[in-house]
Amino acid sequence: MVNTPITKESLRNEKDILTILNLQRSARLFFATTIILVEGEGDYHLHRALMEKLCGIKLESEDIALIEIGGKARLARIKSLLRYFCPRVVALADLDYIWTDAGNELKANSDLSQLCEELWTNAELELSS
Repeated sequence: MVNTPITKESLRNEKDILTILNLQRSARLFFATTIILVEGEGDYHLHRALMEKLCGIKLESEDIALIEIGGKARLARIKSLLRYFCPRVVALADLDYIWTDAGNELKANSDLSQLCEELWTNAELELSS
């Protein structure tokens, strides 16, 4: 998808482009070989610390852009859009994303939907015992 022209169909909402350009540290998006999207500022600091302190990964020297996008509701749209700029875009989200915001994505993949249902059922059983 990299170097593919952005079409009107790919831009569901002009606000997505503005969101991307207004992000803190957004300049790194255009030079990274990997983009990791996280929901918020707390997630940004947590994942950065985990990668650097526990894994020894220096994000800048590895050309990895860790970007907080201001909410899980934007993850799928922004991830899809950023694939036009970078070959590798990953979104990290809390488990609640699966139950609230990823509904449309899950409906398209019955295996993933079934796995999520099983995980949810098992978690409820574990918590109730």
